[in-house]
Parts: sequence; structure tokens; C-alpha cells
Amino acid sequence: MRQVPRLLCLGEPLYEFCDKKNGSFSSGFGGDISNVAVAASRSDCSTGIISSVGDDIFGRMFRQLWTEESIDHSFVTTSTLYETGLYFVTYNNGIHEFIYRRKNSAASSISSEFLIPIIDEIKKSKYIHSSGIFQGISNSASDAFKELCTGLKDEKIKISYDINYRPKLWPVYRAKAVIHESLSNVDLLLPSVEDANTLSGLNDPSDIIDFYHGLGPTQIVLKMGKNGCIVSEKGIKHPIIAHSVGDVVDTTGAGDTFDGALLSRLVDGWSLQNAARYANIAAGLSTSGRGAIPSIPFKDELDRIYADTL
Repeated sequence: MRQVPRLLCLGEPLYEFCDKKNGSFSSGFGGDISNVAVAASRSDCSTGIISSVGDDIFGRMFRQLWTEESIDHSFVTTSTLYETGLYFVTYNNGIHEFIYRRKNSAASSISSEFLIPIIDEIKKSKYIHSSGIFQGISNSASDAFKELCTGLKDEKIKISYDINYRPKLWPVYRAKAVIHESLSNVDLLLPSVEDANTLSGLNDPSDIIDFYHGLGPTQIVLKMGKNGCIVSEKGIKHPIIAHSVGDVVDTTGAGDTFDGALLSRLVDGWSLQNAARYANIAAGLSTSGRGAIPSIPFKDELDRIYADTL
């Protein structure tokens, strides 16, 4: 019998081209869901991707990456009609600027019909993770996520969600309406304080957490970058300090690394507080290198540092 991964990540992979400031671009892998999956797998979590890629070189390279990272991609279809999404990273006075080429991407074509044949298999997993980015790439993707949540409502599987608001995908009023409605079916919410502030209109972290508990999630980890995070279970809050790594080189993918590392520990039965401590270390280490995937740490290093904090 086929073993379904304990963590499934639903969303859009994006192939990356990063400006080297000399007229050329280095290439790599991106997309929040793929980053989360890599971070979880590098912490020895059984992980899989649910998505679609194009019948093109970028889709094939993603499959090669996932194979090398021990990530199950049997729930990823190959589209002959749509291409794998791309994005370009440029720098303006030291600030990242992102240019996306994802309209009508393979992943944006995902609909409820895409999920119907695999829903019984999905139910065998322990966690499914998705984000506001997936809901923002198309109406059909957004509807697919909501219908998936409805289909899993009475199952043991838990739903994890990162707001990951991207203004280039959709206006704030639309994102707010769709995401906040969807959270009634979410068990674990993993927002950044910036995204939560933008959508809720609230500034105080405690108020933000109370607001989002009111929408449904019983567990919330509010990510606050250099200020660490706040873990809240049913409104009982615990601040956790960040892991300092000295000079920050690149914060790209740090939030995704946090999500993947945290989920890897929850799958193994850790408490939310201890999983967040572990995830803080992973996110901190990821900022000491450049690029989303190359800087994601492995379990051996994380275990060693985590043990030193006890």
C-alpha cells in the first residue's frame, strides 16, 4: 500500500531568476509552498507537494529538485496547456523587487476537479499546508482550497495556513475577504506580523492574535522577524525570542523556512511552543545565506543548536 506523506503542501512552485547586477541572472527555485516542503524535508519530515507544473524545462527541474530533496511529487500533474510560473528578483537600493510571470500558470489552473481524484489519499496525511498566495493566483485555485477544507472538516488531518499576502496578486480588500472567510476551516495559522497588520488593520500583536482566533484557528504563531514570534493556543500567548545569527544576508524564504521547520516538528508530536523554538532557529539560520533554497538548514545543525538552548 502506498505511503502518503505526513505533510502535504498545496500551492504554486515558481522558478526564480535573480539579478546578479552585471546584466545576467542566476537561476534557482522559489514559490512559498516548495520552500516550505524543502524546509520540512530537510528536517526529516515525510513531505509531499500538491500542484501542477508545465511540460517545460522548469517543471522538469522542479521535479528533479523534489526528488533530490526526498519530496513526494506524485500529486503534481504536468500540464500540456499551461507553463510553470516564473519570477525575477531585482534590487533597488538594497531592496528586493519582484517581477512575476505567473498569469495562466499551470498551478493557477488547479480547480476542485483537480483535487477530487486524490481527496481520499490526502485524508491519510497528518497536515496539509497552503497559503494566501495559492488562493490569490486564481479564482479556481481559491475555490479548490475552500472546497478541500470543507471535504476535510471531519477528518483527523489538520490544516495549516500562512497568509502570505502579495499585493501584486490581488488588492487588499479582495485578499481580506477571501482569506478571512477561509480561516474558519484552518487549525493552525502562521502569519507574519506585517501581513496580519495589513489585512486586519491592527497593530498590537496581542490584538492581532485575538482577532484571528475569532475567525477560527485554535493555534496561531505570529512571526515577527528579529523579534521572534508569539505562540498562541486558544488565546494563551507565549513570546519566543528570535535566534540571532549576526549579520543578515538575505531574508528571502525565511518565513517559509520557519513554516516548514515548525510543521516538521508538529508532525513528530512536538508541542507548538517547542516547535516554534526550533523554527525560529531554522529561520534565523536561513537569513545568513543568499537565496531561498540554498540557505535552508538541515536537521543535524538545527538539532545541535536547539539542544544548546535547553
